[in-house]
Amino acid sequence: MVSFSKAGNGPNVLLLHGLFGMGSNLKSVSRALSPYFSVYNVDLPDHGKSSWLSERDISIYAETLIEWLDEYGLNNCHLVGHSLGGKIAMKMALSESLRFDSMLIVDIAPVTYANTQQHIFHAMEKLLEASCTSRKNAQIILGKHLDELEIIQFLSMSLRKNEEGIYKWILNYEGLKRDYPLLCLAPESGGAQYHRPTLFVRGERSNFISRENEFSISKLFPNSKISNVLGAGHWVHYDQSDQFNAIVIKFLSENSDFV
Repeated sequence: MVSFSKAGNGPNVLLLHGLFGMGSNLKSVSRALSPYFSVYNVDLPDHGKSSWLSERDISIYAETLIEWLDEYGLNNCHLVGHSLGGKIAMKMALSESLRFDSMLIVDIAPVTYANTQQHIFHAMEKLLEASCTSRKNAQIILGKHLDELEIIQFLSMSLRKNEEGIYKWILNYEGLKRDYPLLCLAPESGGAQYHRPTLFVRGERSNFISRENEFSISKLFPNSKISNVLGAGHWVHYDQSDQFNAIVIKFLSENSDFV
């Protein structure tokens, strides 16, 4: 089961969040787009209120979401994906290029990344061991292992009390930890390319889309451009929300047929 919210009317847009997140992370983007588009804001499998899978990689996630699109009869839509959601969007577009009218990828490239999240998984494990009964204590535990307040607040959104009053992760912590190396891999292309309009949005302060990555981008997505957002890190939609939303609306509007 894929949990989602829908807002607005118009051409379909599918929003895909990043690792450890949920659809609500992109609600400001959804609000900006909903006057012009039908916006589907999903929780990725293993995240938020969506079902947990027995195994996971970029292709499995992409197949799961394509099956969900089939279930709801969404035969054409635009893709907007951040980080892990961007990798999944790329795989979806490479698999069924005629289905997706355009694609906007936020601060990720179609390459394999180093396994850099072990400190976050460690902090998440320590929180489970602490059996916290208050959100404040949960954040204190996370703060002992993580330096960035932004990451602590971000992770805290995925905490809920269980029946015993203890805070647990609503995301599939064990599954994500086990298969995270597979999520670091580049999306498999099978020799395919996606020729429809594509925009990669890069945060100025982020190193997720390097100069070296640009060849991989142009090889798989020959009709692509890269836009830099000044003053933004990896969470471009948070750091420079107004600027980012304006870029998204302009790009989708230029590649949509409005009635």
